Amino acid sequence: MLLGLVVALALSACAVKPEPTTSIALRANATQYFVSEFGVRVGIRLDFPQDRLITGARMMWTGGSDKVKPWPLDGSNPVRPPDTLELPAGEEVLLEGSVVAPCPASPGVPILQVDSEVEGEKRTDRFRPADSTGFDRAFFDWCRRPVTMVIQGSSWEPGGDSKLHLDISNPGPGTVSVVSRAVTQGDNTWKPMQVDVPPGAIERLTIEGHTPELCAATPPWETGDLLANGTPIEPGGDGWC
Repeated sequence: MLLGLVVALALSACAVKPEPTTSIALRANATQYFVSEFGVRVGIRLDFPQDRLITGARMMWTGGSDKVKPWPLDGSNPVRPPDTLELPAGEEVLLEGSVVAPCPASPGVPILQVDSEVEGEKRTDRFRPADSTGFDRAFFDWCRRPVTMVIQGSSWEPGGDSKLHLDISNPGPGTVSVVSRAVTQGDNTWKPMQVDVPPGAIERLTIEGHTPELCAATPPWETGDLLANGTPIEPGGDGWC
């Protein structure tokens, strides 16, 4: 009798934290690819046959992964995607992640893993893109991109201390050394800074200096003092301020 009670309690304890139920490589409803300096953006639309609470998602490929959040497609149009999403049965949701991997070899078609709950049961579902051949074409386009600089922000204090925050993306195949040389020109002074960007990576370079108010400052790339492997590099777009 005592042995039976112990076994029953053990089974009850095990039932408190059930393992998530997993399904492998379901097919998504639709897939879109967009290539930019931030890698290959993969957007996957999917739905479930039951009401779900989406609690997390991750895009996974050989050598890397990217945490993604769900975008509701119910017309609510949030400014930012929520951390969790209650998704009614049959209603589509969009999940987007960026594949950043070194060229030239493709890391293979990414898999989207979605963690959710249905009627209190934890689920883990994995989805393959609906258009798997499209990924290889998009990754080829990513590999054709040059080293790219994107301005991600700046700051200026009344005393003149300035900072420029740059993201440098490098598809590969080799490491790129990005150097911002020391500059003293009129009222502009910039400290020397450097970052090495491995292939298939995006790294942050913060340049510090002492300048007039930022829109009146002259950033290092305008004087040819920001170099990628010795070659001057400038940000894309119409301007920086």
